[in-house]
Amino acid sequence: MLPSSRKIVNRTTIARHLLRFELKISFSCQIKRIFSIENSDQTDPFNRNPLRMQDVIPQKELKRTIEQWKASQRG
Repeated sequence: MLPSSRKIVNRTTIARHLLRFELKISFSCQIKRIFSIENSDQTDPFNRNPLRMQDVIPQKELKRTIEQWKASQRG
C-alpha cells in the first residue's frame, strides 16, 4: 500500500516506477532517451507526494488471500 494515497499497487510495479527515476539521475541524457525514462520520479503516482520504497506498506493478508485464490483456481 502506498502510504499517502493508500492505493494498493503491486510491489514490482512501484519498485520499477521508483527505479526508473534512479536511473534517470544516474545516466547521461543520451541513455535517458534510449530507455524512455524521462517521466519517472520518486513520487506516489496517484497524488505526487514523495515516495521511497521503504515507505511502502506490505499487505501480507491480501497477498495470502490472493495466493489462496490462485491455488484454488489451479485445482
